[in-house]
Amino acid sequence: AIYECLNDAHLKHKKELDSLLTLRFQKFNKSQIMNV
Repeated sequence: AIYECLNDAHLKHKKELDSLLTLRFQKFNKSQIMNV
C-alpha cells in the first residue's frame, strides 16, 4: 500500500507536490543579520 501510494503520488498529488517542492528562499541583506 505504501509503495503504491508513493508510486502514484506524482500522478494523484502533482499540484500539492509541486507547491511543496518549489524553491522559495528568503534573501537577507548583511545588515539584517544580527550577531549574538
